[in-house]
Amino acid sequence: MKAAILPEIAAGSIDKITRHFSVVPSPDRFIGGSLLVREGRGNWQTADRSSAGLLPLASRYPEAVIRVYGARTVRWKAIFAIHTWIVIKEQNASSYTRYDYTAWGEPIRTNGFAADARWFGATPETIVAVGWRGS
Repeated sequence: MKAAILPEIAAGSIDKITRHFSVVPSPDRFIGGSLLVREGRGNWQTADRSSAGLLPLASRYPEAVIRVYGARTVRWKAIFAIHTWIVIKEQNASSYTRYDYTAWGEPIRTNGFAADARWFGATPETIVAVGWRGS
């Protein structure tokens, strides 16, 4: 297993993420079975960033909403990290406001993506939910 993974990493294909690992890898070797597997999200530049359909149309529900979402990051960082963001809708508001901290652009990005958008192809999971719970 290690022999099959290491040449891919050496060749620059580090767009794999962890799915099953039991120990943290050291930089010079990988331990713990199938550490790196293909995520299937493809190239991060063309990855799906559309709405995952987790939120209803804001204008259809008058109550205030707070959500914290998280989704796997891209490339090798996904072994250890998720990207999180906060979504807020004030009472009677007709839209959501999404706040992201990103390493590019403004320190806090506002409405750069749909409120419940996939993060470079990864479907977000709800970490915190206040307000609307679904129909």
